[in-house]
Amino acid sequence: MQVKVDPAAAIGAARLELQVDAGVAALANAISVTQPLAVITAISPTTVMAGAGATEVTVTGRNFSSASEVLFNAAAVPTRLVNATELRATLPSQTAIGTLQTQVRWPDTQQTGKYLLSNQVGLAVQAPVLQIGGNAWQRRPRTQKSKRDA
Repeated sequence: MQVKVDPAAAIGAARLELQVDAGVAALANAISVTQPLAVITAISPTTVMAGAGATEVTVTGRNFSSASEVLFNAAAVPTRLVNATELRATLPSQTAIGTLQTQVRWPDTQQTGKYLLSNQVGLAVQAPVLQIGGNAWQRRPRTQKSKRDA
């Protein structure tokens, strides 16, 4: 069951009051109020190329704050808060292909030195693709015969 609480509610155990036909039923310490969890709904780009240099990744979601950090495979990267629904992170150049797990972490206000983590979203790292176009591979005519060609 989800209960909507006042944004000013203190974190921790809370009293629950239910309106029932016979009046109000009150239960002390019936629920625990927790801080809102960050959720990632999308990342952009969804794919980066190995060896392409540093890439700015936009993380979209909710409940982000100035204390939020973006993690790629559990390693924190430089992160900038745009607003409560958007973070921008700098992903260092990648050398290996595969999938990086993207998460957001922020300090747990109830346990000093601990962090809370969002859901994970995959970021694909692909091998660079060699593109051949134009006259790049066209054979050039010889202008002078060498001794080897004679």
